[in-house]
Amino acid sequence: MESIRGGDLGRRLEVEGADEISAWPASFNGMADAVEASRRELRGRVEEKTGALRRSLEEQRATNATLARTQEQLVESAKMAAVGTLAQGMAHEFNNVLGGIAGCAEDLLADETDAERREVSTSSSAPRVGPPW
Repeated sequence: MESIRGGDLGRRLEVEGADEISAWPASFNGMADAVEASRRELRGRVEEKTGALRRSLEEQRATNATLARTQEQLVESAKMAAVGTLAQGMAHEFNNVLGGIAGCAEDLLADETDAERREVSTSSSAPRVGPPW
């Protein structure tokens, strides 16, 4: 009994005789068989659940890696959108300044009284005065 209590479930008692006192070793052996079968079943369940948990953990790690990559892509897309917005704003501001300069140049040209200077300013070889639109 001590060796079975210590975990040696393979140990069995010898059954001798057919009286009531001799029947308890057979009952004890049956109990040890049942405990051993239960232990095997529990080990099988534990191994099955452990395998399922490992697979689930691997899937979770793969999902996390995919999410991390997707998050990096989203951050890069947001950065590119911010750069595009900045470039658009800068182009608009430059256009405003250029439009003002073009307007001033047109006003100066309109005020020009010297016909020769006016002709040089409006000739096709001279740069165009005015906004590009």
